[in-house]
Amino acid sequence: MVRALALAALPLALLTGAAPAQPARDAYDLLTRQAAPVAWAAEVTATAAGWRIAYPRPEGPACPLPGPLVLPQGRAAPVMLRSEDPDALHDWRVPGLGLSTTAIPGRVATIAIPAAATGDFPGEAGSPAIRVMPPADYAGWRDSVLRPACPP
Repeated sequence: MVRALALAALPLALLTGAAPAQPARDAYDLLTRQAAPVAWAAEVTATAAGWRIAYPRPEGPACPLPGPLVLPQGRAAPVMLRSEDPDALHDWRVPGLGLSTTAIPGRVATIAIPAAATGDFPGEAGSPAIRVMPPADYAGWRDSVLRPACPP
């Protein structure tokens, strides 16, 4: 029993002999190739230089855009959270939305961000900000900003 607990505490990379960043990349690739694709609102990735926000496209890789994470009001938006920085944990805190989570190297997490209220919600300590728009405004942003910047 003690041996099983000790093995469970070892990082996956040590057990498999893989490089520390490889399990995260493998998990990300697996999630993006699912038979029934998940409708991600966005991908939020921690890097050594900061954060990257990318929006899914019908075809091809997700499209990175600068600025806050933009979400429609009225639903808990699913966001894929991961880290490309193998050397650090990255906290993502947006107090106005009650969001407090951590991007962990080697793990891909799906989080649901509650988007009940509209407005701009700043992140703490370098964390990405979130902008929640009414559905009609979000549709306008998607058509005027997201689609031209990220063609299919």
